Amino acid sequence: MSAGQLALGTRRFVWCTAGGRVLHGRTRAAPAPRPTLWQRLLGRAPRAGTLYVFEPVDEPAAQCALAAHLAAPGAFALETAEGARIDFLCARAADTLTLDCWFFECEDPLDSLVIARAAAAAVLEAVYALASDREVAARLRELGADA
Repeated sequence: MSAGQLALGTRRFVWCTAGGRVLHGRTRAAPAPRPTLWQRLLGRAPRAGTLYVFEPVDEPAAQCALAAHLAAPGAFALETAEGARIDFLCARAADTLTLDCWFFECEDPLDSLVIARAAAAAVLEAVYALASDREVAARLRELGADA
C-alpha cells in the first residue's frame, strides 16, 4: 500500500436518495434560530430547517447506492478522507453527470466537473482509495473536463 492509499475496508460519509426514498443518511429537524430584533418588530419568525446527516458507508455499499441513484436520480453526495464533499448531479436520460466539488484544503481545487456516466464508479473508487484531496482532485481531472 502506497503512502497515498488507504487500507481496504475504509468508510466514507455518504448521503443518497433514489426513487423518493433515503438509502443512506438521515434527516432531522434543525433548531429554529432566534429571531432578531427586526424580525420580531416586523412579525416575522425564522423557520427551522432540515439537517442532512451523512452515514459512514464502505465502498461496495456506496457503489450500489450510486447505481440506484443513476437509475432513479435523487441525491448522491460523499465526503473524501479530508472532508471535501462531492455532489453527483444527473438527469435520468443524460449520458453525462456533473460533479459539484467542495474542496477546502486543496491547493488547486475543483468547483465542478462534467464526466461520463460510465466514469461515476471510477470516481467512487478514487475517493475510497486515495487519502488526500489533492490526489482525488487530480484523478477527477483525468476522468472529466472542468465545467
